[in-house]
Amino acid sequence: MGISSVFAEVSSIIYVQNEKGTAKDFVYGSSSDKPYLRSTFNIYKGWNLVPIVENGNAPSRGRNTYEGYGDRILGCGLNENFDSWQIKYQYNYIPGKGYVGGELDYNTGGLKEPAKTRFETALRDYYMPNGNRDDLFSLMFTSQWFYSEIDCSYPLSSLAVEDAQKQADILDRVKLNSGWNLISIMPAFLDKNLRDSFGNCNVLKVNAWNPVEQKWEYSSSESNQKVSDLLNTRISEELLFTPLVVQVETDCTLGASESNINPPAIPN
Repeated sequence: MGISSVFAEVSSIIYVQNEKGTAKDFVYGSSSDKPYLRSTFNIYKGWNLVPIVENGNAPSRGRNTYEGYGDRILGCGLNENFDSWQIKYQYNYIPGKGYVGGELDYNTGGLKEPAKTRFETALRDYYMPNGNRDDLFSLMFTSQWFYSEIDCSYPLSSLAVEDAQKQADILDRVKLNSGWNLISIMPAFLDKNLRDSFGNCNVLKVNAWNPVEQKWEYSSSESNQKVSDLLNTRISEELLFTPLVVQVETDCTLGASESNINPPAIPN
C-alpha cells in the first residue's frame, strides 16, 4: 500500500514534488551524470507541517530566483513587493514542553524575542542535554509548524541518490519520544519498509495534517487502524520529505529492530 492510502486525500504530491534527474540538471555548474533528486515543497494559506531540513527557519526565499525553476516558484518568505514576510508564525513541538515558538521577525526570518530565546533553550535542553551534537540527528527528522498568509512553494533540497541511501546509517541515532512525534520521511527511509526502519518503536497511531482543508485526516479510532498501512509502506523517491505524525508507546530509537539482527530460532 502507498503512503497516500494512509493519508487518504493527502497524497505526497500535495506536500512535495521530488523530481529525478542528474547532477548537471539540478546543481549549478555541475557536468556530472550522477543520479540526483530535487525536491520542491508546497505551503498553503494557514497552518502547515514543514520538514526541519529548512534549517529551522521560515523559508526565506524571494520570487523566481532559482536556477532551473522559472515561474513555478512563488517565494514563501517575502511578498511580491519584498517588504513583508508571508510566513508569520513558527512552532515546534518539544516533548515535555509542548509547543514552543511564536511570531517571526521580518528582518531575520527567525523568531522574535523573547520567543527566540525560549525556543533555542527548549531545543538545546531536549536535543542536546549533554552537549552531544550527535543528538541533533533526532531534530533532523522532525517537522515544524508554519503559518502562511498565502499559498507558495520553495526548493527544499537537492541531493544525490547515493547520498540519500547512505543516510540510513544514522537511523539508530534518531530517538522518538513516548506519545506523539512530528516527523518527516527523510532520505534515510529510502527503499525500505517503514516497519524495518522503526526499530523497536511500537507505533500506536498515525495521522496526517491536511494543509488544504486545515484539519487532521483521521479520528482517534481511524488513526489507530492506519498503523499497519503505514508500517507496510515501502518508501520510494516520490514520498521523501512527506510530513508524518506518529504516536509511539514508549521512548525508542529508530533503526533495525533487535528481532531483525538476532539469529533464527532453533527448530522445534
